[in-house]
Amino acid sequence: MVKVKPIGAKCTWCGAPVVVTNKYKRATYRKTGRAYCSEDCKRKWLSRRFSETMAATNRKYAAERMRRNNPMHRPGVRAKVSKAARIRGWPASVKRGGNGHGPTVPERTLSDALGWPTHITVSCGKGSRSAGLPSHYKIDVANPNLKIAIEVDGRSHNTRRRQAQDRKKEAFLRGQGWIVLRFTNQEVMDDLAGCVWTVMSTILKSKTPTHT
Repeated sequence: MVKVKPIGAKCTWCGAPVVVTNKYKRATYRKTGRAYCSEDCKRKWLSRRFSETMAATNRKYAAERMRRNNPMHRPGVRAKVSKAARIRGWPASVKRGGNGHGPTVPERTLSDALGWPTHITVSCGKGSRSAGLPSHYKIDVANPNLKIAIEVDGRSHNTRRRQAQDRKKEAFLRGQGWIVLRFTNQEVMDDLAGCVWTVMSTILKSKTPTHT
């Protein structure tokens, strides 16, 4: 009778030492690299694997499914929503900006008034990810020569998470020598002249020599 040499392994779930002697389990271990110290550990690992696989599948197909089933893509639904908004006196929506989108109406309005470009990209440099930063930041309206950055904020910036992101972005830009100004969409649309005056005043102050 041929002796079967046992295989020393670790439980794939809990890490406990396992001695694989069963012929079927030995073949499975050689093929998959997985072994279990108990059926309970095997069930737990398979359950987690199933959940991870389903989550990955959902991430892959859910976005497309949501776009396909979005009722706002139906002309009749869009017409009803627009009619209801007009009855309630809601203002027309302002197109969101950001990656892949053009500037918002307030951003374009301030940009045209100043003659400055929109969506200027500032690289965060090598190793930015390990430092907890994105690869780059995008400034809504800016003058790169004067290093003045203007952020034009919508209501999404009122959340705590977004405010924390804004503070991190400002700290980085200031550390790179930028002056950062911040206006709300409402301020730009209601008092454009006041916003422009604030920018011009900032330029004058930045050029004024400090005497000691």
